[in-house]
Amino acid sequence: MRSRIRRALIPITVAMLLGTGPALATSNACKADFTGDSVVNFADLAVLKSVFFQRCNDPGPACGDGVAQGPTEQCDDGNLLDADGCSSTCTIELPPPGNALLATGQTTCWDPVGTVIACATTGQDGDLKKGAPLAYVDNGDGTITDTNTGLMWEKLDDDNVGNNLGGIHDWSNTYTWANAFAVKVATLNGGGGFAGHADWRLPNLTELNSIVNLEIPYPPGPTVTAAFNTGCTPGCTVATCSCTQRSYYWSSSSYASSPGSAGGVHFDDGYEFARAKSIFFYVRAVRGGS
Repeated sequence: MRSRIRRALIPITVAMLLGTGPALATSNACKADFTGDSVVNFADLAVLKSVFFQRCNDPGPACGDGVAQGPTEQCDDGNLLDADGCSSTCTIELPPPGNALLATGQTTCWDPVGTVIACATTGQDGDLKKGAPLAYVDNGDGTITDTNTGLMWEKLDDDNVGNNLGGIHDWSNTYTWANAFAVKVATLNGGGGFAGHADWRLPNLTELNSIVNLEIPYPPGPTVTAAFNTGCTPGCTVATCSCTQRSYYWSSSSYASSPGSAGGVHFDDGYEFARAKSIFFYVRAVRGGS
């Protein structure tokens, strides 16, 4: 088979240059119809490329082996998982059109002086609602998964009862930027890891900003979806509540113009900030992502 394909290299090239039709019906070029569709076209060229350049001891395309071989494989990332850019059948996965970015959550529109108006035809964010709608799932183990990004977020609680220091998930714990890594993240990854995972980290600024919901006003705030702000009462744990401070949260992103500062998000009204790394701010860990 391979020798026949190699002998057909010149005929298939000629066929693709000249086209197909009655004049070629009985020519040697027709021997280059490797796909069996009675037409010599680029599908046959894909087969030719796959076999002509295949090592003699190569068994051929095998999805999941980390080697993309056409024509049956568009990609091969070494696994059989979906939603990681290369599907379980080794085809390229693309985000839905228009949904590469998340929506802000905003559904209200205002005029220039701040009066609420009907959104239709204004072209405002609340009218167009561009991006993937915010969507989260509480996993029941102290974590929340963003179904758009695949990021898994740590839930925060209010288990600081009385004068006792709360646990690692307590929403009142604050850290310098360095200790956000050395204490907070390190503790979550210790032992068997929080919720069975030992790859928790500090979110970058874009990731942290992705959980902002701009439809939530301040006051009352915080500017997050209910998944991150529900049932937060004294003594609650990550199993029973989800808490977010109306305040500053660190990201892992340094401020390039002044590297002694890092960026973060203030969850009273969802704006970004840059502050000195020595200041104590709140931390919410994340895992996953590409």
